[in-house]
Amino acid sequence: PGTPIVIVKATDEKAAEAGADAGEFTISRDGDTTAALTVQFTLSGTAVNGTDYKTLATSATIAAGAASTTVKVEPMDDAAVESPETVMFTLKEDAAYTIGTANTATVTIEDNESAPPAAPAVIVKASDEKAAEAGTDAGEFTISRDWDTTAALTVQFTLSGTAVNGTDYKTLATSATIAAGAASTAVKVEPMDDAAVEGHETVILALKEDAAYTIGTANTATVTIEDNDAAPPGTPIVIVKASDEKAAETGADAGEFTISRDGDTTAALTVQFTLSGTAVNGTDYKTLATSATIAAGANSATVKVEPTDDAAVEGHETVILTLKEDVAYSIGKPNTANVTIEDNDAEPQPSSPPTVSITVSIALISEEASGEARFTLTRTGGTTAALTVRLALGGTAANGVDYKLLSDSVTIPAGASSAAITCAPVNDGLVELPETVILTIKPDSTYQIGGLNLATLVIADDDLGLDLDLDLGLP
Repeated sequence: PGTPIVIVKATDEKAAEAGADAGEFTISRDGDTTAALTVQFTLSGTAVNGTDYKTLATSATIAAGAASTTVKVEPMDDAAVESPETVMFTLKEDAAYTIGTANTATVTIEDNESAPPAAPAVIVKASDEKAAEAGTDAGEFTISRDWDTTAALTVQFTLSGTAVNGTDYKTLATSATIAAGAASTAVKVEPMDDAAVEGHETVILALKEDAAYTIGTANTATVTIEDNDAAPPGTPIVIVKASDEKAAETGADAGEFTISRDGDTTAALTVQFTLSGTAVNGTDYKTLATSATIAAGANSATVKVEPTDDAAVEGHETVILTLKEDVAYSIGKPNTANVTIEDNDAEPQPSSPPTVSITVSIALISEEASGEARFTLTRTGGTTAALTVRLALGGTAANGVDYKLLSDSVTIPAGASSAAITCAPVNDGLVELPETVILTIKPDSTYQIGGLNLATLVIADDDLGLDLDLDLGLP
């Protein structure tokens, strides 16, 4: 009797970061209000005290003469995108009051941030898919984006195909910027009008990923450059193919290029070329000249790639033969070919760590014996380097007390396959039961542990005045 009942309500259950609009809890009591009353509570919910709203204590005092007090929730206007968060106020028990039915209340803090807009989707199309050397008729790609065009957007891409950037058409960068306010931009392919007989060549533009945008389904497009050159009458056209595109160091298996010509074969024809790729001429394969002669009466000649069987670990390497222009012929397509040399060397495999085991020379020794027991550590495998084996010393006998002090590691010297550690009992004059010395090999990255991973020695006391064999029940 006389103990007040306290309750809590959310008298302003909505708070907001915008304008620092506060929420409010009201704690009320019934009965006598003569004295002040301190009410304890907890704060929980998805909003964090001191982070999402100004720090609140976990008690509030109803002043003398008052029936209630308020606790204000003042939001912190941060930049985080959080969605609405809750502050849950729950009364805590105390001897000074009784908690009524309305013992918890919630205030919701409305966020005033919004997630950044999703990245635009970009696509590419060939808005003019035909280009031509004649009249330097340009082709065109159009890169487009969807929705918001407020800011400029730079789009990355790659250029591939049979036409060479900067050789068959004017050099193009590998990015294009869609201007602010625009939904698209054009990339023009301007052919170079050369004298080479090339046939039609392609330019392939493929969009590259970037954090500033996503790539739509139409992510690649092709423009074709039409050639306007033809071989002069009577001038042969030469091409090259890899007639054996695989070579190998094993068995000196040669690869082969075949250079062919069309038309008249009456006279011999010397064809110039370059050699490139990851394989080095004269190092990875026997030295090749950079020309080959198609004999009179023949329409082709071969160039053999004979690998050098070295000991280097190189992986597969390439030999690329590319025809060079000459007044004696025109170059057709294909004008380049690849042979791959397969390596037969591999990185040396790391040797397995040695396996170590432990044995003891005798199972039982007496304190009165003048001899020693010998624990032997043995390793398998190579013995080139010294090997340190770590040991755990256990058993009922005390190291340095019941036997002379032993180290907790043993080093097997370089050139040796084993090392020993001796155990000499200490004759202490005390009457003791038989005691054990147990040496166990401890794990280490420098070795593996074999099946014999521990060895046990029994030290028999000589102070009982009994025969050793009878004490231990031995025959």
